Amino acid sequence: MPRILRPAIFSLFVLIGLELIGQSASSQIEFRADNDFWLSTDRYYTTGSFITYRRLLNRDTTLEKTITVSTGIRQQLYTPSDIRSDIVRQYDRPYAGFLGLSGTYTLIQAQEFLIAEGVIGVAGPASGAEEFQNLFHENGGIDTPPWTAQIENSFHANLYAQFGREWNLSKNKLNWIIAAQPGLAIGTRDIYFNPEVALYFGKRNKANESVAYHQLGPLQDELFIRLITAYRFVYYDAMLEGNFLGDDSPFLVEANQHLFKFALEACWRWGKNDFRAGYHYTTSETPLAENHAFGLLSYARSFN
Repeated sequence: MPRILRPAIFSLFVLIGLELIGQSASSQIEFRADNDFWLSTDRYYTTGSFITYRRLLNRDTTLEKTITVSTGIRQQLYTPSDIRSDIVRQYDRPYAGFLGLSGTYTLIQAQEFLIAEGVIGVAGPASGAEEFQNLFHENGGIDTPPWTAQIENSFHANLYAQFGREWNLSKNKLNWIIAAQPGLAIGTRDIYFNPEVALYFGKRNKANESVAYHQLGPLQDELFIRLITAYRFVYYDAMLEGNFLGDDSPFLVEANQHLFKFALEACWRWGKNDFRAGYHYTTSETPLAENHAFGLLSYARSFN
C-alpha cells in the first residue's frame, strides 16, 4: 500500500469507529414524514411533515435525570376517502390542513417521565395543505383532489401532556420493557384523554439514554421494536368539527368519541444517527369513516 494513502485510510477507520462506539451529543435535528400512500391509500390523515430541533438542557447521572427541550414545525393534511369527487354530501370528513409550531419539554428521572408540548398554528387554506398535496400529486402523475368545502382559516393553540413509568421485565441483553403512559390534550384543536401502554423488545438503553424518548447525552447503539396500544376518549377534534370558539366552515362532521389505536415501530440508533420506521392504525374517527393506517419514517442526526 502506498505510504501516502495510509494516513487517509487510518483516519477513515477512526471516523467509522467513532460512529460505532459510545459518544456524546447535546443537540439533534429530526426529519419525520407520515404518509398513508406507502400503504396504498390516500385519505383521512394522509400526510404529515415534521422538522424538530432538540437540545439537552440538564443531565444528572446520579439521579439518572435528564431535561430536554425541543422546537419544531409541522404540516398535516386531512382528506375525505373519495378525493376524486367534488360532491360534498359524499364526503365522510372535511378537507383540512394544519401548519404549526411546537415546543416540547421532556423530564426523565430513572424510570419515570413527563413530556409536555405546546402547539400553535393555523388550520384551513392558510396552512398551505392544498398547495402541498396538489404539488405532490401533480409531480407523481396522480389525480389532483378538488379540496372542495375545506374548513375555514382559524388559529389554534393546544397543550399536550404525557406522563408515565417503565418496568424492565428482563435483565438480559435483549430487554422486555413495559411502560404505562397516559396522555391528555386541551386547547382549541384537540381535547382528549389517551390511556396508553407501550411494550419494548430488543437492545434498548435506559429511559434517559434511549431513542425511545429522543434522549441525548451518551449515545450508545440501540435496536428494538416498540408496540403501542391505546384507547382515546375524544371530546373535540377541530380538524373534523371546526374551531369550537366559532366556525363557519361549509362542511363539518361530528367526531367519534371512542377510538382505539395501535402502532408498531422499529427504532435504531447507530452512532449519532437515529432511524425510526412505523405502522400506525386507528379506528374510524367519524360515524361515516372507516378505519385507517399510515406509515412513519424518521431520521435524526445528533451533534454537539
